[in-house]
Amino acid sequence: MRGHFAKYKKIVPALALINHLADGGWGDVREVALERAIAFSKHLEAHARRTYSAGTAGETAAAKALVSRICEGRLSDGFSARDVKQSHWASLSNQEHVEGALDLLVDLGWLQEKTIKTNLRPLGSGP
Repeated sequence: MRGHFAKYKKIVPALALINHLADGGWGDVREVALERAIAFSKHLEAHARRTYSAGTAGETAAAKALVSRICEGRLSDGFSARDVKQSHWASLSNQEHVEGALDLLVDLGWLQEKTIKTNLRPLGSGP
């Protein structure tokens, strides 16, 4: 991980230059371009830390259990977090573990997240 972050010394200035040129700038790189590069590097850093840590032990165990259920054919394409939670499988009955497992598997490219809009009102939203 240290080696990965060491490369940021080159990435941030390169991104700042790209931002500057994309904005039509010439001459010295503007501060706003550098600020955007730094903000984006923080975004990249968060993803890198998540990838290197590969989740907590609970998330990892839950992700393994979820992959096992998927490979066994116990979940069909398009399943939801609710489907997993309601199955009451070992390591997957806790909402936190289910969400952690799903997030980890999405991060690792095993699953693809899809948001579905419904006509349901949020709880406590009145009549």
